[in-house]
Amino acid sequence: AVPPELYGVYSEDDVGNLRATFSAYDQDGSGTIDKDELKKVMKEFGFSEEDVDAVFEEANADGDALITFGEFLTLMHKERHKGGDTNFGLIAERMEFKVNLQMAQVIFYCFLLVTFVVLIGNSTMLFQFFKCR
Repeated sequence: AVPPELYGVYSEDDVGNLRATFSAYDQDGSGTIDKDELKKVMKEFGFSEEDVDAVFEEANADGDALITFGEFLTLMHKERHKGGDTNFGLIAERMEFKVNLQMAQVIFYCFLLVTFVVLIGNSTMLFQFFKCR
């Protein structure tokens, strides 16, 4: 859920993009990010164990050892207003880019598939048309 202090700050599209980024961190689909999940993503981008600890401590506002979507949004908001130059801001931007790139690739492959199906369908119809002549 979006924290009350962030109502109206993000558009529905922004929340959707941030939810997709959050889901990429939440590798087990539990709805929360634990420290191991955060570590996997951060290590992928070359960050150290100390970086993981610092980001997790800052993000886990309620101290329950899990980052909720609300905590993620709150931290993203803080990081974006700091200029996005902290570790978490950089990781989140890279992850958001990666998720958006993956979405673009899926859309591109769907476009290719539809184009291929249309071409195959048209070539079959053309073949049938000329075969009958």
